[in-house]
Amino acid sequence: MNGSRKTGRLRCNPMKHPSPMAGRREQRRTSTCGINMKYHTTLNKIRSFNPCEGGWIKLLKHLRKTKADDETLSLETILDSNGFQDALWSLKAVDGINKDARLFAVACVQRVAHLNPDPRVQECLNAATRYSNGDASEEELSAAESAAESAARSAAWSAAWSAARSAELKEQESLFRKFFCTK
Repeated sequence: MNGSRKTGRLRCNPMKHPSPMAGRREQRRTSTCGINMKYHTTLNKIRSFNPCEGGWIKLLKHLRKTKADDETLSLETILDSNGFQDALWSLKAVDGINKDARLFAVACVQRVAHLNPDPRVQECLNAATRYSNGDASEEELSAAESAAESAARSAAWSAAWSAARSAELKEQESLFRKFFCTK
């Protein structure tokens, strides 16, 4: 956990105010405060992944604790305490999150996919979504990833050449000014 973000606002502890509906939903816990704890972990699980010391101490202080325990801890609490990067890192300490973690990754990439209009990129995202939902095999996902990597390399080379051409044009303009515009 990187601990570089400022502490967010403190929310109520759902375990101190359990909802009467808790336990009726699979893998979900809610509190009377309205916090949805769809995914949760514990300090012991987080500790088992060796978080950075600064982020760990920040989380413990936020929780007013001095050591790890097995009390349920929501991702929202981690997000509020330590910020997005630490909450994202904490996903590794959450059981049963693989599908939603993949879908989250796809959603993040979809937000910038327009920057590379190559259809292989969109096909890779579609394959990743299908795979996450159990509708594509690992072989299909791997093939789509390979095609997207090729598209990314192609886009990177194109961007590099474009930048080089742009830099060269600036140099040529400078020479043009020296040759034709200055006395």
